[in-house]
Amino acid sequence: MGTHVPLFAFCISHQSKNALTMIAMKKEEKVNELLNTNSLFYKGDKHSELLQIQQAEKDFDIIQSRLQAYDQVKGPRVGDFLNISYGKYVRFTHHWGDSIQTGPDSSGYCLTENSISYSGSLDPSIPIELFEPYEYEPIKEGQIWAFSNGWAGAGRGVYLNVPFRVFQISQQKEILNKIGEQIKNDRLPEDHPLFICDNDSSQWKGALTEYYFYRASYKLDKPIIKGCEINRSNE
Repeated sequence: MGTHVPLFAFCISHQSKNALTMIAMKKEEKVNELLNTNSLFYKGDKHSELLQIQQAEKDFDIIQSRLQAYDQVKGPRVGDFLNISYGKYVRFTHHWGDSIQTGPDSSGYCLTENSISYSGSLDPSIPIELFEPYEYEPIKEGQIWAFSNGWAGAGRGVYLNVPFRVFQISQQKEILNKIGEQIKNDRLPEDHPLFICDNDSSQWKGALTEYYFYRASYKLDKPIIKGCEINRSNE
């Protein structure tokens, strides 16, 4: 069975382009996004339109430079996305080395000189061995914020959507079996997809990982799931 690649995004390869090249290719678009998203900030000092554009361009250059440094970090990073099931995404929020926490796609991701920090609610840690990259490199835009001109201060944060890596739950059988062992005693209804789907099918894998993250998010030992949407056209 081939690797399921999300429909949302474009894919790139190591030999051609990376996320940084993509964002550099559309600087004018991103500067306009900065101006529109942060219009109150850039107009706050009643600068001329030209000065507003120049400041937004400078902020874009700072953000791009920091992304270049951040892109040297290997593997899943804070801010990257995890596709947990059929286009349902969470983002990595805190990296512990051997495990990583997830959380919502929100505006709480602060881009500093060479890292990203997250402020907000966090789900329990998930072993890093559960994640793997796609065969091709899909990228998905997520919002970050940074201090304009690199100067920290109240009300100086500007927001921008920038490209991030996307990971999936490992499709290795031993990893999926390990997840299955953790939930085998849960009280699931008889018509749950984990019971009615073949455990080699993409439907079963999707239901397993979706349920696993539901379980982790709500910190429940033995939750009861009423049901789970399933695309039966591919069974």
